[in-house]
Amino acid sequence: MLEFNLYIGTGKYDKTETKTLIKSLADSVLTGYTLIETTGIWKGKREDSFIINIVEQDNIQAEIKALATVLREQLNQKCVLLTTKKIKVEFI
Repeated sequence: MLEFNLYIGTGKYDKTETKTLIKSLADSVLTGYTLIETTGIWKGKREDSFIINIVEQDNIQAEIKALATVLREQLNQKCVLLTTKKIKVEFI
């Protein structure tokens, strides 16, 4: 299994607007994810942020990179951080 995390700042936008946009775009691409509201610091400035956590059996990295690109453009961000790692998953 693979775990992907997208780290997205709100920048100039309202947290509610950002959350709505993220959910709309993520829902159109992903079959399941967890959206986490958090506070991030970028270049010494605090900002409301979101993490999209995705755990997938298949490698959908191309789709996730495309989602990150659209989010970066729509939210007028300099970048969106994507992390990827292999994980062991057990359903109990």
